[in-house]
Amino acid sequence: MTVGGFWAVDVPELVPLDTAAVLAAALLEAGANRTEAAAPRPCWHAPRENPGAASLLTRLEDLEASTPPGDRAPRERFGKQKVRRVYGVLEKQFRNYFIEATRQSGVTGEALLRTLELRLDNIVFRLGFAPSRAAARQMVNHGHFAVNGVPSDVPSYRLKVGDRLEVRESHRDRELFKVVKETLRSHQAPDWLSLDAANFAGSVLAMPRRDQMPLEFNEQLVVEYYSR
Repeated sequence: MTVGGFWAVDVPELVPLDTAAVLAAALLEAGANRTEAAAPRPCWHAPRENPGAASLLTRLEDLEASTPPGDRAPRERFGKQKVRRVYGVLEKQFRNYFIEATRQSGVTGEALLRTLELRLDNIVFRLGFAPSRAAARQMVNHGHFAVNGVPSDVPSYRLKVGDRLEVRESHRDRELFKVVKETLRSHQAPDWLSLDAANFAGSVLAMPRRDQMPLEFNEQLVVEYYSR
């Protein structure tokens, strides 16, 4: 295009220098805000690299470790949760066990652990008939065991000194107990129990002492939690 005999060239409109500076400053500020927002908040305890793979007990220990020093209430709660979940007991039943333990002579915390140890599902686990308490509970629910000759499918059934637990004779030929038979060869039952591996049976010889029960528990935290 010509204007007055001269070629006219279209020149793109330039952004004034002061406007460009303002835009650049705004972009830098926005980037800084995003970086600040993404910065991790300080915490008491660094999380594990793969928390999903950690066991339940490990996660509870992490929670306990993340509690600020001197803050007793969370520690008591985590201590209680650790015991309750290891034995697979619901909150209401666990509290009832604690109330019962307070009425017994001796140390309340030890009485509580002793009550949990004498549960049928726990003794099935302790004798080596199941690889975990959860598996033991399922096996009891399926009616595989008898106590003193009487079939029992109640995991919370509490055994006494002199009681005999055995796999019901009609269940011993099942594939499950063919595997159990092999594992029992090398299983070492605690001193307060007697294992008769050849006959898929066991007996309660005595009440368990504190040193014969799980040492990783701090039962005093449970006492303090319910005593608040």
